[in-house]
Amino acid sequence: MDYKIITLILITILFIYNIISKYFIFTSISRPIPENVKDVYDITTYQKWAEYTSEKTEHKIYHELIGYIVFMMLIIFNAFAFVEKVGSEDVYTRSIVLLVFFELVNFIVDFVFDYFDTMKIESKYGFNKTSKKTFIADQIKNFVLSLGLTIGLIATFIGLYHWLGDFILLAFSLIMVLFILGLFFLTPLFAKIFNKFTPLPDGTLRTNLENLLTKNGYKVNEIKVMDGSRRSSKANAYFSGLGKTKNIVLYDTMMELMTEAEIIAVFAHELGHGKNKDIIKGYVSSLLQVLVIIFISWFIISRVAFSQDFAFEDLNYGFAFILILVVIVPIVSTIIAPITNFFSRKHEYKADKFAGKEGYSEALISGLKKLSRNNYACLNPHPFIVKMKYTHPPLSQRIAALEEDHVSSN
Repeated sequence: MDYKIITLILITILFIYNIISKYFIFTSISRPIPENVKDVYDITTYQKWAEYTSEKTEHKIYHELIGYIVFMMLIIFNAFAFVEKVGSEDVYTRSIVLLVFFELVNFIVDFVFDYFDTMKIESKYGFNKTSKKTFIADQIKNFVLSLGLTIGLIATFIGLYHWLGDFILLAFSLIMVLFILGLFFLTPLFAKIFNKFTPLPDGTLRTNLENLLTKNGYKVNEIKVMDGSRRSSKANAYFSGLGKTKNIVLYDTMMELMTEAEIIAVFAHELGHGKNKDIIKGYVSSLLQVLVIIFISWFIISRVAFSQDFAFEDLNYGFAFILILVVIVPIVSTIIAPITNFFSRKHEYKADKFAGKEGYSEALISGLKKLSRNNYACLNPHPFIVKMKYTHPPLSQRIAALEEDHVSSN
């Protein structure tokens, strides 16, 4: 069995799948707009949305293509095995050298395409608020953070493998459980690296939001406003953290875009996620995916012949990690996506229903329409894209469900 050939085939299948997905995004542009969301865009804005979506999708195809070609060339010409020889014989150094090389290649490719996307396309359509200085700083922060976490994980794995041998599968699974749990607690702290968060100012809005929390017996560490306008005019809100780090975050752009009633309605939706324990459910889902990935990864790491097919003399943990990241994780995620996305969309419906029960159906509908217009959302995405990619139901379906619940409750 030639593992190199199998890897090249799997990479190509992933590439073809991603291109097919982009094709269905293109077809979504010409799909008729459902009646209950026809007021989201006027004719001029709709045309602008169609142009924006086409341009963004085309750009992503080029990004996908270049990324595919670069990685295929690195594999075909055994570039990783060549780079490994630059390092010492130390098992840690050999692995880290490859990881740094891989991250640098990714950084260069992504930097070029992300720069064009942010500074050209997003600016062209009036979304970008990021300065060149901020953009470069963000890219460097992402690179350093990603490289640091990756090196930390691989070093931990190598150390445990040398210590525990075949018990590494159980031990590293436990490490990853703790790591993912830690990320949920630390996400608010990591977010501060990129954005500024301030407590929601005192006033009627804060009072109403706190009353909503108290009424439902729910506590958060803080209601925060994020300076999303520093980078984009797009608006959003989200729930983050666990335990004492639990926050509800509102974008400052959303504060400017919506009425107070609409903000409360969106807040009620986010509170619904908290009440329904959707963050915990997301954690369990992520954990199950990680355990599947670890099990498959063990197959790669436990077979020296796997590395030898890529011109390595012996197992290189860094290269194994790269294959896991580029091949195994996307494949597992793609296979599991229809299931996880299905449940995620159900969670969104339940959170909407919670906001509706609190008396905010109409405000939530108008708020969601504003968010969709502001974020240039597709109003009638192809069913294939919804099943494979959408964690949220399409706007028209959310509105229909809210209206149905509103009628049945009355």
